[in-house]
Amino acid sequence: MAREEGGVENSIMKEEAADIVGQSGEVKASGETSALELPQGAEGKESSAGEEMMAARKEGEGERERAEDGGTGDGLKVLEGSAQEPRPSSAAEIPPRPLSRALSSLKSLPHSSASSDPPQTFVAAPQEKQQRGGYVKQSHEQLLRAGQKLREMLEESKKRQQAMFAENVAPPLLLPPKILDVDDKIEPEKEVLEVLVARKDVERKAMAEKLKQEMEKAEREYQEAKHAHAPAPKLEDEPGEQGERAQEKQEEEGKGNGEPGLEQAEPSPHKFRSLSVYVGTWNLGGGSCPSMSLASWLSPDQFDIYAIGAQELEGLPGLSTASERPRWEAAMTSHMGKEYELIAKHCLGTTHLMCFIRKDLLPHVSDVHHAHVITGFGRVIANKSGIGICFDIFSTSFLFVTAHFAAGSKPKSVKARNEDFFRIDSGLVPLMCPIVAHRLNELKDGSTTHTGRWSVSSLFDRVFWLGDFNYRVQATYEDAIGKLEQGKRAALLLLDELTEERENARVFPSFEEASISFNPTYKFEAWTDQYESVKKRVPSWTDRILFRAAPGQEGSIEAKAYGAASSIMASDHRPVFAHFQVSTKRDASTAGESRGATTSGSAACVIL
Repeated sequence: MAREEGGVENSIMKEEAADIVGQSGEVKASGETSALELPQGAEGKESSAGEEMMAARKEGEGERERAEDGGTGDGLKVLEGSAQEPRPSSAAEIPPRPLSRALSSLKSLPHSSASSDPPQTFVAAPQEKQQRGGYVKQSHEQLLRAGQKLREMLEESKKRQQAMFAENVAPPLLLPPKILDVDDKIEPEKEVLEVLVARKDVERKAMAEKLKQEMEKAEREYQEAKHAHAPAPKLEDEPGEQGERAQEKQEEEGKGNGEPGLEQAEPSPHKFRSLSVYVGTWNLGGGSCPSMSLASWLSPDQFDIYAIGAQELEGLPGLSTASERPRWEAAMTSHMGKEYELIAKHCLGTTHLMCFIRKDLLPHVSDVHHAHVITGFGRVIANKSGIGICFDIFSTSFLFVTAHFAAGSKPKSVKARNEDFFRIDSGLVPLMCPIVAHRLNELKDGSTTHTGRWSVSSLFDRVFWLGDFNYRVQATYEDAIGKLEQGKRAALLLLDELTEERENARVFPSFEEASISFNPTYKFEAWTDQYESVKKRVPSWTDRILFRAAPGQEGSIEAKAYGAASSIMASDHRPVFAHFQVSTKRDASTAGESRGATTSGSAACVIL
């Protein structure tokens, strides 16, 4: 088999030699195909040259076969004895072949060392080298452009530096920073901080003065509207003024006493301390805590005590899953800041109450308790309820109650709301003051109202009620809207149910309310400042804050502001707030002493 392959290979080499001989002549193109034709005058010369090259090639192949066969010479003999194709007698007998095949054969043919005159080859430049050359040229051009761009940037930077030096300004990151003294670093910060604090104080004072003026104006307008509809009652001195005048009279009598050694002692400046109290309430309309700032409602970091109530905090009324309470409590705590401590929180269904106090007052706080009373369907479902939190600070007892009364605009709904108040007010007594309730039950007197019920509000020195009391305005939708558009808010207040019920002592006995200087807080289209116009609910002051001081201490609570945060539109209600200045006693016993409440601790939660 090897011999046959050798014979075939020899014949192929002979054909290639003939092609080489033909290529040394002139190349002519005829027709559609190109062929190599030998010139007639050079046939003999080219034939002899081809035969010499073939002999040399054959001799080289023979030596290679002998080397493969072990140098015995058998390979050469086999090659010589193998059947070979008849050799053409002259180059003229070689058939024409394509030029491309002739060139490839010539490229693959190695040079023979035996030939003194190697054949001339025609090899074209490869396409790869051309592409590589193009890449190199392109890269070089890119480098040139990048270098030019860098030079332009350096020139521009140099010009800027020269301009900065000309203006006497140190360029950033080029010159070392100026080393400042300690005073240079601290004093400007102190000055800025002082300016900010002073500006904040000015803004607070301006806001407080504005709210006070609005309250005074609202009171004047209300009294004028009231006088226009009924004879004006005889005005009496304020309780606080009576107390101050009585105290001044006693001091004058003491000073006028001529008995020796019985001079009236001056009151101790440490006997009383005034505390600032914030009270806020908001019905969220079944929504969750909005992702927005509530600072316009909460006025953070301005008061000693904060009481924050919420109704319909999430989901359906009274059917809460408590999924939003952590968000609400986290938001309230975040707004209060690090200077305040949450001393108590209590939630029932969708009603929620929290109390914060400034940390420097914590050592003076004691006897913290909280409880709730259900007033909803069947007195079981907490769609309507009341929650109370009480504590003592110094020797003064505080009580905060948030409530959600019965809804509805029918006449019988007013009685239902009044009944909710008395049920909560009496129901909290055995829960928050069981010892006192037991004593009162034995004595059959004491802390009762004209209805014969116990009243938890009469057992504390400073009492605040806040929430959605649901009292409406007895007017038509068109009449209420018309009065508000005409700026006749005082005339609309004359039709307020709660005002009428209080004046007739049918609810909230002995309670006070600051002058209302804001528009009705219910019912709005959510995220708008427009009152609801589909069901035409009459705009009403459903969200209220009332307060009461213990008998003989009526002037100890002073309302500084009473308003609504109209910029917070996440609900159909507007948040309501009230600011108070409350005086406390340091060394006097109170009715809240030894209450022995059954619910103690700082937090409680009931899901109904």
